[in-house]
Amino acid sequence: MTPHFEQWLHRYRLDYERKSLSAAALKPRLSSLRVFVRFLCEVRLVDVALLRETHVTAFRAWLFHDASRSGAPRQITSQNRVLIETRQFLHFLIAEGSV
Repeated sequence: MTPHFEQWLHRYRLDYERKSLSAAALKPRLSSLRVFVRFLCEVRLVDVALLRETHVTAFRAWLFHDASRSGAPRQITSQNRVLIETRQFLHFLIAEGSV
């Protein structure tokens, strides 16, 4: 993961904590976001300012074919969890004026 994405995940985490939301709920959210960041690194997108709708569409297709940690195909509920958290992260980036 690039330092640029680490910085944004860190800022997202701080924003989450600032809203006084549970730290226990943050861990799975960041785990889901790391899937999105892994995709962005695979497509060599190094700056969130360059993120476009086509990347999000490609991510949805990539996620469908991406295997889970066990090597099995991701279940629909797992895919949905990742997509929901990715959407929340994108809303954060938009609010920050980064996308």
